[in-house]
Amino acid sequence: MPVTNFPISEDTAAVLQQFAVFLTGGRYYQGTVLNDAVTGVALVIEADGSINANVTGSFAPAKGAKTLYQKAPAGAALSLLPANANRIVALIQNVGAQDVWLGPTNAVTTGTGFLLSVGATYADGDSSDAWFGITAGAAGALRIIEVA
Repeated sequence: MPVTNFPISEDTAAVLQQFAVFLTGGRYYQGTVLNDAVTGVALVIEADGSINANVTGSFAPAKGAKTLYQKAPAGAALSLLPANANRIVALIQNVGAQDVWLGPTNAVTTGTGFLLSVGATYADGDSSDAWFGITAGAAGALRIIEVA
């Protein structure tokens, strides 16, 4: 017996589609959420905690072209990746001898940025924003791969 039913309407269709994508176990899947013809319910949480989703469509991972960048940020903010609405994921790896601070604008500083320590890798699978980097002075070395 269901504990919670989630009826679908035009207003909630997009949200439920994204939820169904999450439920299918992949972040980059496409599908369509459908109402159950009898109950009008698209998503059901069962008493045992399992979730039933009434979905249809193509559930193959989205694929994109890979682009590799090599960047050497130093004491002034440097553009690492431009904004890209088609980005699926970007990986930024610090392969140099300097810590690098990351930020979404060229106003990033060592005091405001997100620290990417030497040897660390940052995975951005959630945004299409631009990325900038800066070091405390000496040039760093980054390897970046973007799938879009």
